[in-house]
Amino acid sequence: MKCYDRLLEELPEEEKELKAKVLHNKGVVYTGLFQFRSAAENFKLAYEVTGKEEDYTSYLAASRMYMEETEYVNFTAAKEQGHEQILKVEKLMEEALEAFEGTQESRMLFTLKVCKDEENSVSYCEEAQRITGLLKEQYRKMAARD
Repeated sequence: MKCYDRLLEELPEEEKELKAKVLHNKGVVYTGLFQFRSAAENFKLAYEVTGKEEDYTSYLAASRMYMEETEYVNFTAAKEQGHEQILKVEKLMEEALEAFEGTQESRMLFTLKVCKDEENSVSYCEEAQRITGLLKEQYRKMAARD
């Protein structure tokens, strides 16, 4: 991020396209860090420079991730433009949810939710520790490959 910020400071004003690419890339990095509000801000800045659909769609998607449902609906309802991109983002979200529902992680979270809903704190804590352990193990294996 520091490199991107330094690059933005050093780029001449006339390098608008390159600045927009840097802003978009910052948005991608923030997304990977689950900092969706910051991602949305950078995608919006990139869109304001380029007017590119990709930047606007990314802005909407990042906004969708950090806003509550009602807030996002009000946010998009106030938009006079980009209804096609709003629908595209919703379709992408649905597809991502469908893909996630069949995963092991989804099943683990469902089990954890059942334990919580049943107000069984012992089972909930045990399940949370088990899931955390599995995720740590997956991360260590993934990090070891790099």
